[in-house]
Amino acid sequence: DDPYSRIEQTAEYVVGWVVGAKQVYGLDVDYVGCWNERPFNASYLVALRRALDAAGFASTKIVAADGDW
Repeated sequence: DDPYSRIEQTAEYVVGWVVGAKQVYGLDVDYVGCWNERPFNASYLVALRRALDAAGFASTKIVAADGDW
């Protein structure tokens, strides 16, 4: 499956993981990113940034552009 076929849903999934890490384990996630060894999708990165910010994780950084781009 292409993780970018449903950009908003994929972003919410990642944010849910960040929320769970904080709520269950008390972890502060410093970085999240695109799928490893896949081309990045700029629209997804924008959606992920918006979702992180809306959930209160403005300080969580996004790693992008893994590999050749």
